Amino acid sequence: MQTLSNPLVPTDQQNHFVYYTPVITPPKATILLIHGLNNPYITYTDWIRWFLAQGFAVQLVKLPAHRTTSKGYERFNASLLFQAIEQAYLSISVQPVILFGYSLGGLLGLTLQNTRSIQYDKALLFAPASATRLRGALFNTLLRILPNIRIRSASLPDYRHHNFVSIKAYRELFKIQNQLLTSQFEHLNQPTLTFIDPKDELISTKRLRQQIKQYRLSNWEIHYLNSRAGKSHHHLIVDKYSLGQENWKKTTMIVENFLKGSS
Repeated sequence: MQTLSNPLVPTDQQNHFVYYTPVITPPKATILLIHGLNNPYITYTDWIRWFLAQGFAVQLVKLPAHRTTSKGYERFNASLLFQAIEQAYLSISVQPVILFGYSLGGLLGLTLQNTRSIQYDKALLFAPASATRLRGALFNTLLRILPNIRIRSASLPDYRHHNFVSIKAYRELFKIQNQLLTSQFEHLNQPTLTFIDPKDELISTKRLRQQIKQYRLSNWEIHYLNSRAGKSHHHLIVDKYSLGQENWKKTTMIVENFLKGSS
């Protein structure tokens, strides 16, 4: 990830969201951008700039517990995450809304759409945590044995807030995932693009395909990308650096075509 030479200036900044307005007005639509677990907001600068250049406003959600010390994750819970997203969503004035979710962010957006707490017209999902490789049983066992353990982050330094994350944060992630799976994706057949590296070490491509088939998500498409972030970082597909120039160009072209007529 590169240092910004021209930092983005928000139009509005609240406790749980940052709003950006494009130069072209009125905006075509609003991108509701939800980041991943332990993921700094600057990670999405390339995408925010791209959306603004295309004439879209961007509402960047700032999930709770990500701006304090790593111990803040011990207070990490699903209700706080949902409240922050709902607050950001309710403040959006330009419709329609398009979801952009990476990893945990994709899982949260899907879950809230499914409960009708938010309503988006289309979705862009990057390695969504709705189809994780590991099941919650492993973490539940660790929680019983070592309830205060913190797990070292496997992300590259520029892509993480803290070096360690409380296992309680992962417990909440699996709780949210189970909530979504129990609902059987009942209200989630909106036009959706899903991007994933087939070698993703955290998200199962096979499970993702199975979910699309099982829940009859006929309006979902999967596009495969190869992360350039390193051998052990295939989950990282969020900006020009991690995607590489060729993948970035390919992805933005796909997204541009997908968003045509979104106004």
